[in-house]
Amino acid sequence: VMTAMPVLAQKPGTVEVGVFARQTWFDTSYELKDRAGAGGRLGVFVLRNFEIEAQGHWVRTDSKLIDINHNLDVFTGRGLLEYNFNLQPVAIILGAGVAYSSYTGDVNLLQCPAPGTCGVNDGGTPVFGPTYGSDRTEVGPAGLLGLRFGVGGLLQARIDATFDYVSTVPSALSIADDGGHWGLQGGLSLLF
Repeated sequence: VMTAMPVLAQKPGTVEVGVFARQTWFDTSYELKDRAGAGGRLGVFVLRNFEIEAQGHWVRTDSKLIDINHNLDVFTGRGLLEYNFNLQPVAIILGAGVAYSSYTGDVNLLQCPAPGTCGVNDGGTPVFGPTYGSDRTEVGPAGLLGLRFGVGGLLQARIDATFDYVSTVPSALSIADDGGHWGLQGGLSLLF
């Protein structure tokens, strides 16, 4: 019975609710420390093996350029269309969609160890990182490759690798034209 769960649970109308831990590797142009965070997912199977899923996750990080502790909170929301290839007892998940990230906290806070060691914004105020503007959001296409396997009953485990291509890099964080963030997340979901 346990080996059949990924197949049986992916029929139309099945709802997935889950939580996960996540490690994020930021684009190198951002000069942000790669950190772990937490998130959740909500999905609905609209056809057999075909799911529409919303994910949200949060991570707290800071700059690689200075040693002063400050907080930069990153919230990412992701909307994905996913197809589950059932290879009992696991399913391989391929997903594509869009990701939106918002950076809040000490993005433009004066915390340089010494004048001239961090950079300046358009107004000439020192800031950490290569800040040249005030935009704090990004949006772009997202991809997911994952594994789903039954744990018992309606409980399933998932491990997903993600990549978010950033076509609109926040000017408050980088002067790059584009970039991308990698992620690895693992967690549990209930399917009912």
